[in-house]
Amino acid sequence: MISDWDWSTLVEAAFSSGRLEVVIGPISLIVALGVALFLASPAWTYRRLGRWRVTEITPTFFGTQWRIERNTQTAQLAHEAYVELVTRKAAIPFDQDNDVLAEVYDSWYSLFGEIRRLARSLDADEISSNEDLRMLHDLLIAVLNRGLRPHLTRWQYRFRGWFEDQERAQGEVDPQELQRAFPDYDELVESLGEANSLLIELSAQLKTIAHGTSGERIAS
Repeated sequence: MISDWDWSTLVEAAFSSGRLEVVIGPISLIVALGVALFLASPAWTYRRLGRWRVTEITPTFFGTQWRIERNTQTAQLAHEAYVELVTRKAAIPFDQDNDVLAEVYDSWYSLFGEIRRLARSLDADEISSNEDLRMLHDLLIAVLNRGLRPHLTRWQYRFRGWFEDQERAQGEVDPQELQRAFPDYDELVESLGEANSLLIELSAQLKTIAHGTSGERIAS
């Protein structure tokens, strides 16, 4: 009978006639039963499997495959870099009819500085001990130096100088129309598109590391 249970007893163990006798109290039994039911529930199984699912990216940039697995440090760095990309004119395709090149270059210049700041803020010991964090750090630096810098070095100052001269000479003029008169406009836009595509692909990979794929729980 339930009324005969000793509710003050949790677990008691004693030797009797050379044998170990263990008495488990009702409270301990109820707790153990509750834990067992919870662990067997579909919700717990989903959470447990989702928590330990490995999320990684293996993009190929500059002929090199960059395998990066998600952990606390890589997720945070990826998230911050992703936000910098998608909130600027970087991870968005260049629109020749509406975008102004000077504004795009302003945005890219700021992006360059912010990504460099993120890389510089990382703890050297963490980079040394965390291979995935080091790989992500190296990827971001590579995108700056091998993706953005070549285009900016070749085109930015040349275009800006020409554009400012034309604005002074022509006065008020539609900037989109004016920039299309740049002598090497088609070549510039082609180069811009290549760098733009690189940043768009990078943002997609960073999103996967930072936030996981749609509908998927990821390891923490």
